[in-house]
Amino acid sequence: MTELQEINIWFVNGVAIQAHLEKSGVGFIGTANVPTVAGVPTAPWRSSGNPKPASDAFAEILLVSDSFATGLNTTIDHIDNPCNTEFFTRQEQLATLTNLGKSIPVKVNGL
Repeated sequence: MTELQEINIWFVNGVAIQAHLEKSGVGFIGTANVPTVAGVPTAPWRSSGNPKPASDAFAEILLVSDSFATGLNTTIDHIDNPCNTEFFTRQEQLATLTNLGKSIPVKVNGL
């Protein structure tokens, strides 16, 4: 069974990407299910390379999310961790966002 942390990236337009930090050995792999847009399905995304620190995998998820948002002419509204933050805490997520120059609210269990 794959250990993972669920992360939902919500956009201003109400669309969300369901992403995961998957534990893989001593590091993490980022994955995301990008929603169908205008009737055109998109392929699931998986970070490339070897497992990496959670902060790096999270940053890759954000880059994919930003790219998706740009294509829809929208922006990220907030991030929600619907099932706690088993591997990568809210504070660690906020620190990574700060390092990327982003100010995005981060929720845990919708709060």
